[in-house]
Amino acid sequence: MSISDAMQLEVAGLTSGYGGITVLDGLTLNVAEGELVGILGHNGMGKTTLMRSLIGAVPARAGRISFMGSDITRLPPHRRNQLGLGYVPQGREIIKGLSVKENLLLGQAAHKGASAYQEMLELFPELSELLDRPGSRLSGGQQQLLALARCLMGRPRLLLLDEPTEGIQPSIVSDIGQKLSRLRSDLGLTIIVVEQNLDFLSNIVDRSIILRGGKIVADLRGESATDREQIESHLLISA
Repeated sequence: MSISDAMQLEVAGLTSGYGGITVLDGLTLNVAEGELVGILGHNGMGKTTLMRSLIGAVPARAGRISFMGSDITRLPPHRRNQLGLGYVPQGREIIKGLSVKENLLLGQAAHKGASAYQEMLELFPELSELLDRPGSRLSGGQQQLLALARCLMGRPRLLLLDEPTEGIQPSIVSDIGQKLSRLRSDLGLTIIVVEQNLDFLSNIVDRSIILRGGKIVADLRGESATDREQIESHLLISA
């Protein structure tokens, strides 16, 4: 799909952290509607903090976050979710004691309007045969698909994913990438992915952004976004 010139997400001078520790230090980032952006960096560089700051789980100490032209900097997580930000955290956090169907319906609970349940079963046919199975009996790949589908029950416009291939066997990783590409096309999603797997990212991203010390040190676009040598060079400098 074509990428709109309209900026869906605008982050200016974002500073946030935990307690007395500053993790993000004046970070600025713009993401256009329809983009699929990969976020890379070594451990402790601020990748997950960025995601949690965007969704509102970590309050901003300074700076501004705008979504679809509206300032959301001080909004709580549930309001950001209602406005169209969806978040699948690292570890997926499905409720393992609930069935696949119950997890999906839980994703709809906070949202008004027509149910997306049947649509999710069409988009995730792998889950349609597992509806009565508890989350604890799903493989890592199945849990990731369920987490994605549960998040999409709220019909987000911007999807934030933190380490979606973690704990998933290599043979399934490419399937996850194909699923994300299809979801972007079919649902018109903008997607930001924190990921360590360069092979996974190289097949799906429009941009590769590298963090160091809570700031963006490289924003690679076009062919550079999937050039492993360039990415690894920037990561080495960031070590």
